[in-house]
Order: sequence, then structure tokens, then C-alpha cells
Amino acid sequence: MSHAIDLDGLEEKLFILRHLVHGTASFCMQDNISCEEDLEREFFHGYWGRLKVSVSNRLIECAIKSRMIEEFCAKDDTDNQLRDFEQQAVNQLNLGSVKQGNFKLTLREASNKIIHATRATIEFKSMVFTGPTARRWDGKYHLYGSHQGKPWHVELCVDSWAKSMYNFLKILEENEKTIHLGQDWS
Repeated sequence: MSHAIDLDGLEEKLFILRHLVHGTASFCMQDNISCEEDLEREFFHGYWGRLKVSVSNRLIECAIKSRMIEEFCAKDDTDNQLRDFEQQAVNQLNLGSVKQGNFKLTLREASNKIIHATRATIEFKSMVFTGPTARRWDGKYHLYGSHQGKPWHVELCVDSWAKSMYNFLKILEENEKTIHLGQDWS
């Protein structure tokens, strides 16, 4: 018996993550986030906090649920079909980079790093548009932790991770791997 997981809700959260990445530039330009005029209002700090909470909560929930789905599907995987599905889902997308540590950043490993990170940061980069210079989130999520006493640091590309995860869920669905997810008899 497996947990019942709302796949449509999971896909919605992945969509929102991608939208947050792509919407940050427009939002920051519209509200002059972190331009000279904003320094007095401290609006940037409020925006940073709301954005980090929004991204963090969705990343954690999506990573945990996706790992649970993968574990459910793996019980019947006899020929590493899931690994092939993951490679197909990621295709040419760049999930990010391993800044410290010695491991390959796969979709599964990125989810594990989201779950096990003991520190997470986001960065804002300057952008120039018509008007004052503003800063926006660059779409990267820095994850830090350690495994067996060895520190690691991953720079996760949230857009690519969310898109790849969505692709992976669709491939699992198309191959009827999730059809019995949540059924008491499965």
C-alpha cells in the first residue's frame, strides 16, 4: 500500500516554481526591487523573505513527493527503466552544478539534496532596464550539507529541475507506472 499523492497538485507546484523563476525579473523591475530608491523602504528584504519561503516550501514538497513516487515505481523496476526515464526527462537541461562534493547531479540526487540540505540560500543579481538598476533572483538555489562528514554544495537551477521533474512525472504516467499509486492493494 502506498500513500495517495495528488499528482495534479504536484505538477501545479512545479509550474509555480518555474513561474517564480521567470517572473522575478518582471516583478523586480515593476516594483524597483533593490534599486537606490528601495534602500530606504527596505522592500527588498520583505520580497526576499517571501520569495525564499515560496521557493523553499515548494521545492521541499515537490522533492519529497517525487522521491516517494520514485520509490513506489522502483519496486517493480527490474531493468533500470526509471534511470532511462530520468535521462529522457532531463534530456539536455542543466539541473545545476556540484560546487563541492563528488557526485553526479541527477534528478534523484538533486531531490535528495533538497531534502537533506542543512542550509539554503538564494542570490540576487543586478539587472539594468529603462530606469534605475534593480536586482532580481537569478533562479539558482544554493544547497549545503554534508554526507558522512564530507561537506557538499549544489547550485540548483530551479527552472530546469522543475521542468525535468514535470517531464519525469509525465513519462511515468505515460508508461502507467503511477496508475496504482495510492491504491490499498498495490
